[in-house]
Amino acid sequence: MKVLVTGASSGIGRASAQLFLERGHEVYGLDKKPQSIQNPVYSHFVGDITLPSTLPSLPEIDILVCSAGVQDSPDDIAVNLKGTINTVEKYGIRENIRSILIIASASAHTGAEFPLYSASKGGLLSYMRNVAMRISPYGATCNSLSPGGVMTELNRPVMEDSRLWQKIMDLTPLKKWAEAEEIAEWVYFLTVINRSATGEDFLVDNGETNLNHHFVWPEKKAKKREPPFRQLPIPTRTLSSDSAHSLKKINDVGLLCSLCILEDCVSLVVAGIDVSTELDQLSCDLCLRVCVDSKDKSCFAKIILLLELSTCLKENLKNLRVL
Repeated sequence: MKVLVTGASSGIGRASAQLFLERGHEVYGLDKKPQSIQNPVYSHFVGDITLPSTLPSLPEIDILVCSAGVQDSPDDIAVNLKGTINTVEKYGIRENIRSILIIASASAHTGAEFPLYSASKGGLLSYMRNVAMRISPYGATCNSLSPGGVMTELNRPVMEDSRLWQKIMDLTPLKKWAEAEEIAEWVYFLTVINRSATGEDFLVDNGETNLNHHFVWPEKKAKKREPPFRQLPIPTRTLSSDSAHSLKKINDVGLLCSLCILEDCVSLVVAGIDVSTELDQLSCDLCLRVCVDSKDKSCFAKIILLLELSTCLKENLKNLRVL
């Protein structure tokens, strides 16, 4: 396939052009700088993408990679945004185009860079989707690739400053930057292999954008769990001593569970916790047992005792203290 790469003399553009050549494609390079790739099937053109009149006439291409860009200059918007638009409109909007890829930046998502640079890259994301809609009738794709830090000449000011580099690594979950050759692999995949993703931006930044959010909040103290006060006597003040004593002879598993729940409720009430809902549920369960076990006189009597205890506890809920 015929591939046009802008910014082909250095950085991501050069790495991408070389990868296409290695994999058997015919490549045209466009840059303000002189040719830096020597290959029989590579053709280099010098031009300024901000000036449409300087753009060369080329055979119809299959793939367009817009990688030309500047950083921290008065021309950021003129080159990065308007220059990319000039390039795509001249070479990309045609029926036989296969794919278009625009190199944007993680700064398009975060805004955390030079104002004009961030604005220019943010504009590219919107323009990319506009192009994707326009070339979709041709079965063609248009996407953008947003690298974070990449080891290129443009980033040398921070790469060579150990203090600034360490500060950047502190903010980067994977503790590295991508090489231009790695980004070129993404370029190749999105333009040659990919046939279904379109109108999408692909963020490749070692986690710096999406994994670098720190939520700060006072640490919650673990709630102290009150132990069940099995040693507390159950409230029997409304029962005869004989009736209360009979509870000690309970050998029914279900009733033992009810007794344990009742004792826990006593403990919670002593601690100042409202257990009226739990007591209502316990009463319902005991009433159900009354219906089921009404023929077992021994069991029936014990159910009635527990029910009386539950009612007693609920009636004295506000005034109950350690007995």
